[in-house]
Amino acid sequence: MVENMSTTDTQRPHLPPHIRNVRLVGMTFLNHPDWGKLLYDINANDRDLQLVRDHSNEHDRYAVSVYLADEPFLRIGYLNRGVARGVAPAMDDGEMWLIVGTNLQIVEGHEDTPGLLLNLERGHFSEEVPLTRVVEMGFDQKKTKAPQVSNREWARRALELAGKENINPRRIGLEQYVVPSLTTPGSYYSVAVDVDEHRQVNLFCDCIGATYHPGFPIPCSHAASVVIKMEKKGEARIIQGLAYQIPPVS
Repeated sequence: MVENMSTTDTQRPHLPPHIRNVRLVGMTFLNHPDWGKLLYDINANDRDLQLVRDHSNEHDRYAVSVYLADEPFLRIGYLNRGVARGVAPAMDDGEMWLIVGTNLQIVEGHEDTPGLLLNLERGHFSEEVPLTRVVEMGFDQKKTKAPQVSNREWARRALELAGKENINPRRIGLEQYVVPSLTTPGSYYSVAVDVDEHRQVNLFCDCIGATYHPGFPIPCSHAASVVIKMEKKGEARIIQGLAYQIPPVS
């Protein structure tokens, strides 16, 4: 198990391409009714996780948060400090790091509160990076590098993911929807709809994932779920990964 990867302020360690069994910490602060069950679900169903460089953390300047990729507002913990002191500077220098697998750490007598071990891998920005494997560099846009994926390809992947999740958005206004969170009951994301002069549908979501792709017409799976509903209602048509408004019949 990798627990310590010491470094100084002026020199960061050389990182191997793979780092195995990295202990996730900070889970006891997770705002979830049953975080132990959630960790079992993450491991059993191979749910995708993403690393986010947490530049706003006042207590640890090397903080690297771990989020559920399909629920970007749900932080499940942090990389342990020893590994983060090596990975964080690497991410700041533009490296991409992926979580490619997990393992449970179960102590006899404490089966309800397992630990989670992460397998990390250095990635590359390319069009082959799946939607839920994209690792962003943090909330500071100056430090963020978006993957080299076209807006059509990104939209196609978002639509595919939304279709699997079977999300049911609810319209609350002429151009506004709320999309339920899959992992936090009672929580919702807000999605706004805009139609340009070419009748192309552009959506804006308040989730963290969507902020990484400003200007993309379908920036996340929540927005994609709205497009799917619009198509089912005969209000839009999806053509090659983009959505176009169908004019109402007068």
